[in-house]
Amino acid sequence: MPVPVVYRKSTPLTRNVDFIDVVTGKGFQTFFAGKISGAILTSFVFNSNHSSGGSYTHFTPTAGATFEKDLDMDFDTETLSLPLTVDGSAILDVAIGNDSGSTNTFTVFVVGRISIWDGTTETLIGTAEGEAYTFDQLSASASAERTGVQIPLPRTIIKKGESLRLGVEVWTKDATGGTAHLNHDPAGKEIDNESTDTIMKLTIPIKLDL
Repeated sequence: MPVPVVYRKSTPLTRNVDFIDVVTGKGFQTFFAGKISGAILTSFVFNSNHSSGGSYTHFTPTAGATFEKDLDMDFDTETLSLPLTVDGSAILDVAIGNDSGSTNTFTVFVVGRISIWDGTTETLIGTAEGEAYTFDQLSASASAERTGVQIPLPRTIIKKGESLRLGVEVWTKDATGGTAHLNHDPAGKEIDNESTDTIMKLTIPIKLDL
């Protein structure tokens, strides 16, 4: 005689991540930042094959001897359908380029901010400043250089219905002239034959129940 089924246990929900550290029990998810054409907000996209409506945003580097903020952009995920716990160090990877036709030298660093956005209020989780370096553009052809920022994040729960927000600031000084741009194309399309890709990505540590 078969044993009656007292109850049926539903299949647990799983969260997809790019890779897992089984020692710490953390997963790592990479988000690709993109500016969607015609939208009010810029957004993360989850597929690098997606083509951004705007591959980059222009800015004019500061000519003075003191660093000034030349660009400040926000990128939001869609609202979460499940809670998400972040814990550890996130890595922001960006590329800054010189516009075609500009022969320009400037010193630059990037600030990364990670926040919770509930549609009304932004709550900062973590922020960090990357190392300053000199961008030396001696020819009029476009070029770009990549830089990274490690952003420590305390264990924080992002609730269902909230969004993860990435803020990116570009600070410069000592510019000799010309214009530049911050790249943000998930598909990595070339801009005027730049020697580096145009992807901006953020890798987030996620607490998993292993």
